[in-house]
Amino acid sequence: MPLPHEAETLLNNVRQGKITPTHELIDLLLLVVDVLEAQVQRINIEAGTATPFNIEPVVKQLQLAQTGGPISLPQELLDAQASQNGAAGGQHETEAEHADEPAAPASQEEHAPVEGGHADHHCRRC
Repeated sequence: MPLPHEAETLLNNVRQGKITPTHELIDLLLLVVDVLEAQVQRINIEAGTATPFNIEPVVKQLQLAQTGGPISLPQELLDAQASQNGAAGGQHETEAEHADEPAAPASQEEHAPVEGGHADHHCRRC
């Protein structure tokens, strides 16, 4: 299963100090959690089947993030996540759920490393 492996590798790189955690990185990892939850939701235990789910865009983004590349959440997954969260009352918010809100001006703080606890990192979800 490439998705959990790629996410684990990325987290390990953060733990080892090879990658600085940013808001975008946290958003990507939260998206991974939602994608994994969506995969579980698509399992039909009685029928012994699972509905296919394209995880390639998020796997590629995880791989790119591991190399220090720019993080861009795949729009098709954000859209799928938003529709599933609307139906299932998902726990994680994303930028897709705030698409109708005016965009905040870009700032250095938005791309700044995450420091300290929850109250210190200026999370867009808070």
